[in-house]
Amino acid sequence: RSSAEWNFVGFPDDKNFKNKLVFCEWSFYPLMDKNPNFETELFSKINFTKCMKLFFICRSGSRSFHAANSIKDKINQKDYNGHDIEFINVKFGFEGDLSIDFKRGDSNGWKYSKLPWKQL
Repeated sequence: RSSAEWNFVGFPDDKNFKNKLVFCEWSFYPLMDKNPNFETELFSKINFTKCMKLFFICRSGSRSFHAANSIKDKINQKDYNGHDIEFINVKFGFEGDLSIDFKRGDSNGWKYSKLPWKQL
């Protein structure tokens, strides 16, 4: 998710998660240019030798899909001694698909599913 989305729309509430959220932008609002340092930033924030599952989430599930695949490709290029990590994209993202009246949150997504979330 972009920092604008975290600040104005919200993000998953991690108070009952085993691990904490890691905020790392795949692309920058408002032009949504890809963050050229995404992989480097994420590698600096996560100890991949201890990871078992990584969940990626964005507004709709599209950017997070690409981010998850990008990191998976980078991990496969590194030597983690056979450590198996699952890269999981949250399919409908935080807000879900667009409805016929061009609104999100009416049919699917994290918030629609009443999963824990908060805003700053």
